[in-house]
Amino acid sequence: MAPSTQERMLAAIEAFYDAAMDESLWPDALQTLADVTGSQAASFWVLDGSEYPRLPTFVCINFDQNSIRDYVGGMAQLDPTVRYLVDHPTQAIVHDGLLTEQRDNDTRAYDDWHQRSVETRFRMVGQTRPAPAVQAGVALHRTRSAGRYESSDIGDFSILQRHLARSLAIGFRIGSLGAMQQVGMEWLERNTAAVILLDKRGRTVFVNRSARGMQSQPDGIWLSAGGIGLSRKQDNDKLQCMIGRALAPAASPTMSMGGYTIHSGWVVLAALPTFADPASATT
Repeated sequence: MAPSTQERMLAAIEAFYDAAMDESLWPDALQTLADVTGSQAASFWVLDGSEYPRLPTFVCINFDQNSIRDYVGGMAQLDPTVRYLVDHPTQAIVHDGLLTEQRDNDTRAYDDWHQRSVETRFRMVGQTRPAPAVQAGVALHRTRSAGRYESSDIGDFSILQRHLARSLAIGFRIGSLGAMQQVGMEWLERNTAAVILLDKRGRTVFVNRSARGMQSQPDGIWLSAGGIGLSRKQDNDKLQCMIGRALAPAASPTMSMGGYTIHSGWVVLAALPTFADPASATT
């Protein structure tokens, strides 16, 4: 007996969580998803739109590899769907019906390439935003003969998209999705605020470019592998107390106070000031 639609959807959901734990499983997850949604091709992608649309991760099935190289190599930046995703990072599902007719040069160039290089014509995308300026999701593709994604298809896909978002959030949180973790670190590195990440023992594990610049300034701040400190004892005692509170097991994961935020056992010290007067040192 052939599996029911419900059984196939459950299999697709299970495949999401498996792939979120092991990135090598995405091709199998995409095939399962394509089968249940009546799609002829599919992709898993991570999009870094902080400066310009960039796809550091793009896993696909049932596409010609030459066209994929062209797409990742530059055509993605012209793709009106990608540009729509960048402009609407919190929109869970994006499909052809949401895209208005665009007549700019980028769209014309993309449409010309697409007509010559890619057999699929219709697309439905489910996305989530696991980190600032980072989007991730899956795109489903149909050929012209298969037809557009109708409202019933979008409704069924909304159930799958919710599980996709949860699975990617889990994968990003535990670090199993290396590509998204890397993009997150790149975003922190480019941040103009000074950002320092400490582990659960208070040791320094990441210092971004802005924070590294403070090390050469006589501001009464010191950074080392062992952590961060202030030269003035009174201010340093206050800082270490704040860090200790952040690392305390009882601290709320959503707590935000004293110039730092806490997430998954990491302390983030942001916008650390330059102290012209050590007596004014605060964090």
